[in-house]
Amino acid sequence: MDLTSEGFGPAKRLHAAIRQRAPQLAACVLRNDESGLSHVRVTGRDAVPRVVMWTGRSYQWCSESGPWERLPADPAQAASEIAEQLGAVTPSAEPDGPADALP
Repeated sequence: MDLTSEGFGPAKRLHAAIRQRAPQLAACVLRNDESGLSHVRVTGRDAVPRVVMWTGRSYQWCSESGPWERLPADPAQAASEIAEQLGAVTPSAEPDGPADALP
C-alpha cells in the first residue's frame, strides 16, 4: 500500500480528525514533490500556519520559522491538541442535555 499518495496514510487520517474535531480550522493535505511524503498544513482564525508531519512514531508540527514540537501518535489526540493550541472550539465529550431541562 502506498501511504504517500493514494492510501489513507497518516496525513489523511490527521486531516480527517482535524475536520471532525475542529471544523473551523483550515486544514489541507499537501504532498512534497521532492520526497513524495504528505503533510498537513493547518491554521486558525489568528494563528500562524503550521505544518504537521508524521515521523513514523508520532506527529510533529511547527510554524514556518519555529522549532518542531511533538504531538501524540493517535490522529484524534493530535487533532485535539492542535485544536486546543490554535484556540478552536471542540465538541464536548459529554452532552449538556436539553436546553429546557429543569433541575
